[in-house]
Formats: sequence, structure tokens, C-alpha cells
Amino acid sequence: MRTLRFCGLLTVVLMSSLVCAWAAASASMSVRVEGVTSTLLPRTPVAATGVELVKFGGTCGGATAAAALDRATAGDWDGTWYDGFGDYGIDAIKGQAFTYSDPYYWGFFVNGTAATVGICQQPVQEGDEAVFAPIPNSAGDFSVTLLDLSIPAAIRAGVAFTASVTEAANDFVGGATAGIRRGPAAGAQIALPGGGSATTGADGTARITLTTVGVTDLRATRDGSTPSATIAACVTTGYDGRCGTVADRRAPHGRIATLRDGRRYPPGAAPRLLRGMAATDASGLRRVQLRLTRRVPANAGGDRRCETYDVRQERWLDMRRCGAERGHWFTVGDRAAWSYLLPAALKGGRYVLDVRLTDAAGNASRYFRRAADPSKIRNRVVFFVG
Repeated sequence: MRTLRFCGLLTVVLMSSLVCAWAAASASMSVRVEGVTSTLLPRTPVAATGVELVKFGGTCGGATAAAALDRATAGDWDGTWYDGFGDYGIDAIKGQAFTYSDPYYWGFFVNGTAATVGICQQPVQEGDEAVFAPIPNSAGDFSVTLLDLSIPAAIRAGVAFTASVTEAANDFVGGATAGIRRGPAAGAQIALPGGGSATTGADGTARITLTTVGVTDLRATRDGSTPSATIAACVTTGYDGRCGTVADRRAPHGRIATLRDGRRYPPGAAPRLLRGMAATDASGLRRVQLRLTRRVPANAGGDRRCETYDVRQERWLDMRRCGAERGHWFTVGDRAAWSYLLPAALKGGRYVLDVRLTDAAGNASRYFRRAADPSKIRNRVVFFVG
């Protein structure tokens, strides 16, 4: 490349004796370098501290595109100093070089606008983005377009989101700038994991679904345009603490609806249908489990025994030791309005019914509490039959 060959207008502007001496003010900005087939330098934050750039026989101000490029690449670029213009021509960046016979030369954009001056003449300031890229060496037509991709900061896994691609089209006619057009970029492609891609429509948008939690790199490309920066798409469950979300650490809760705590039912009158309701949970309900135990009335000898209900056999099993915590859990589904129909009427005894709820984040009920007021949240009911 020769940045000085960007267009015929550049020579005229440089010869109008713009002075390469910008103030020593620093600038926090970013620099990106695109190659012919790949990104040579991803978007990199730099600070133009005002220190002069002395290189290749020339001196350039610190708050310029030249100084920013030098800092971002740690000096990994090559150029030629032209005393007559007081500026550099870029010959190579990060090992990619262009000569006069190549179909490209090195050009650059600042905030999407193609430069019409050399890198020593182009000032930079806080918030600027400088993009260096190969520009087609077309006779008489130096029009160039830069793409920009935007996506939501947090993306839910498995939920479609909208990616927007805009373009900054810099028109040059007869070697002179004809303005810049900014708007939606139709026909831009966004490569997706697994080899697929999404293409933007006339409005510059595309609907995309990412299913893997974590970070996925996305970039917009289009033939004849400088690609967008690579954007790290942050994919979250919505409750895992990623992407600015708040991690869900609370177990779901709910209530038992069909049984009253402390009530004594006549033989055969206790509800066989066990029902309840789980409250709305931020992570979503994954599993509802029940545990039903029975203390059998003491026999004539005063001996007591306990049983736990086994859902696989649909019968009661003896427990080695009494205690509700020693009973068997069984799953009744994943619906907030849960229910389970016992196969037979409950016999006499003291019963404890516990409900354990587990959400999609893995939080599960750990404590089981009774409530004297049936309207209160409760996940344990103690009742009697006979």
C-alpha cells in the first residue's frame, strides 16, 4: 500500500501543508487491523499519550492515527516517510505488505469515515475507533464501505435474538470525496457455530439463535466491504451470573393444597389425590418430588413401626428406623401445578408429606416447614388418619 495513494485528493490535501504536530493530549481509543483474508489485529484499546512518534526518518505527533497504530501493533508495521508531504505511506502491517503492483493498498477509517489525509495528519481523540484495512486499488474509484455489527449484551441460550449490521459507505467520485452514507447493510453474512450463517435482510438485521452457554465470536462480512469487528456474544441461561445476569441461588418454593396440616381424617376420608402449586421461579421449574411416610399405630405390645411410600411398586415399604427424612423421594413431574393420585385409601396412622422442588439452576428445597395458616407457603404437612 501506499496510504498516500488512497486517492488523488490525498495528494492535494497533503500538499496544502497540513502540519504534523498535534498537541500532546492523550486519547483513549481502539485500533483494529483487517487483512485481506483475516483479522490481523482485533479491536485493541490504546492511549495516544502525546509522545511523538519518531520512525522511518520522520516525526509525527502523539495524538495521531500513526501513533495509535504504532502503539496498538507494538511497532509491527512498516512505512516510508515523505518529507514533501510530512507524512508516512504504509507499506506493511503485521507482516502483510502491499506494493504498487498489488491490487490493494493500506487505507484506514476513523469512526467509519475513510481518511482523506495521511496517518500523521489524522488526529485522534477519546472514544475514536481507527480501522486499518486493505483498500482495492481500483482506477478512478476509491469508494469503500465499513461494516459494523451490534448484538444484545446478554443472549439467552436457545432464544432467537436480532443482530444488526450497519454500513458506512464512503463515496469518492473523480478522486474527490462525495460524502458518506450510513444505514442498514443488506446482504451481510454472519458466520455461526457449526458452519452455518445468517444473512441480513434489507433492514440490515438477521435473527440468530445460539444454543451453547458461554462466549461465541460473531463477525459480519460482505464481498467488497471491510468486515466488522469480531464481537463476543455472551450466551447465558439468564440466571447463571454470566453476561451481567444475577446468579439464581434461591430454591423454588410452593405449597401443598389438598391436605390440612394437623388435621385428623376419618378412616378412608383422607384425600388420595395429592396436589399443590409451585411459585414462579426465575430459573424455571425442573422437577417436583414427593416423600410420604407413615407411622403405624402401636400394636398390643406397644411396638411401633414406620413405612415409606414407594412409587415404583405403588405400595408401602417398611423403614428400618422411623423419621420422615429417611423416606423415599419420588418424582411426579415438572409442572408448577403438580398432582399425584395414590392407588388406595390411606390406612390409620400419622403421616408426613414433604415436597421438594428443584429449578433449572439446580437449586432444591433443603428445609421443610409446616404452616398453621394454610394460605402460607409450606412444603410439609403432618396429618392423621383414624
